[in-house]
Amino acid sequence: MKKLMLSFILLLTTVVAALPTAAHAEEGEVGFSVQAILPENQVNSEATYFDLRMSPGQKQTIQVAIANDSNEDIIYDVNVNQAYTNENGFIDYDKPKSDKPFDESLKYKVDDLISYDNEVTVPAGETKLVDFQIAMPNESFDGEILAGIQVVKDPNRGKDTTGQITNLFAYVTGLRLTMTDTEVARELKVSEIKADTAFGGSAIMATVINPTMDAIGKLDYQGVVYQKGDKEGTKQTFEYVGKEMSMAPNSIYNFAAELGKKALKAGDYVVELKISDAKDNVWEFEEEFTITAKKAEEVNKIVLPKTETKAAGPSWIGLALGVGAGALVSGGLFLYAHLRAGKRKEKLSN
Repeated sequence: MKKLMLSFILLLTTVVAALPTAAHAEEGEVGFSVQAILPENQVNSEATYFDLRMSPGQKQTIQVAIANDSNEDIIYDVNVNQAYTNENGFIDYDKPKSDKPFDESLKYKVDDLISYDNEVTVPAGETKLVDFQIAMPNESFDGEILAGIQVVKDPNRGKDTTGQITNLFAYVTGLRLTMTDTEVARELKVSEIKADTAFGGSAIMATVINPTMDAIGKLDYQGVVYQKGDKEGTKQTFEYVGKEMSMAPNSIYNFAAELGKKALKAGDYVVELKISDAKDNVWEFEEEFTITAKKAEEVNKIVLPKTETKAAGPSWIGLALGVGAGALVSGGLFLYAHLRAGKRKEKLSN
């Protein structure tokens, strides 16, 4: 079965709070633009994304303006996506690729708080205001709810694009909802540790959890991995001074300590991981885990060249057997030729 391959062009600009802001495309490039209509309860008046101070139980309708600069009517797909942490360790506002991008601590889902139309038609050359109805939780909370209002234009909408690469043009406008100025104590946890593949090589995967309603930015990751009981002999270090790496509120990030094109060996291991942010918070973890023989074989088959995954013994045995077989064949042919020559000589002498 042919698969539909999509190539997204996301037109967005990140700001301090890692929130995308609506931007205007060059004329003729994508043919539309999106702008947030900022209400009176906007906290940051200089921002072009929504930064709203709300109260418990408050209901409010906000709007974005979609300007269709093309010469034809366009149907736009509209989504409000909860902020999550993507596979590269950054806050993202697209549809999450992971099946479980959020921690069980996520209490307020934007799907439950915001109502809107998923499709909006804007006539050629016109601008249309699109409504989003927000219904805040009845109880007060500290921290923030982060989301992105995504407006997508599909140039091939309604066409059969099976097996083709298509471009989807999209704008994402950030949405931040708060009730108080109370600072939330930052916290990070580590749960499952396992061996796997990442970016074409072997890796140790650590599931990092942000269980708080606070976006954490400028994260650095560093540490070591070693066989249990042999730290000095097997230690491998890793360091990711990401500076811009971040985690969305109540999200999960599968951090990969990349080991490169190295074979994994079964056994018991220890990972020491230190994570720090720009506010001088430091989280240190020391976790034990096991690499089974089955898992090591699975990873090695993927990351190592086929010639390296085969045992050396059988290859030499095969070579020796081949040489031996060749010698037997050559010897047999020589003996056969010698016997035929002897018989011919005998006939001539008779």
